[in-house]
Amino acid sequence: MNEKPFIALPTLTGVELISPNDIISVFSDDKTISISIENRPKKTINISIGRAEKALDQNCFVRCHQRHIVNVLKIKEVRNQCSLVLLTNGEQIPISRSCKNEFKQILDSFCNKLGGLEC
Repeated sequence: MNEKPFIALPTLTGVELISPNDIISVFSDDKTISISIENRPKKTINISIGRAEKALDQNCFVRCHQRHIVNVLKIKEVRNQCSLVLLTNGEQIPISRSCKNEFKQILDSFCNKLGGLEC
């Protein structure tokens, strides 16, 4: 995977560098996103979810809803026949009907890369 070594998040005093591996999920509220980061407080920045999606590795991050992107490495469980994702931090993220097929394909592809597993 050609993953960026870090993502630069603007802060009031400069820029904070975050490893993509530490990002659990991204939630959009209009033109602001909140980023859930492992063992850190959430970060809120003023960009669109589309711009965030382009900045993240498409092999590890998947959009599962109009307002949500999740890190597949942080998925603990997919519930109710692929309509809800439980993440390692306890967040429960809905999977919209419009994203369901693409989400399942990306998750299955990712699982296959891990050794032929089918999710």
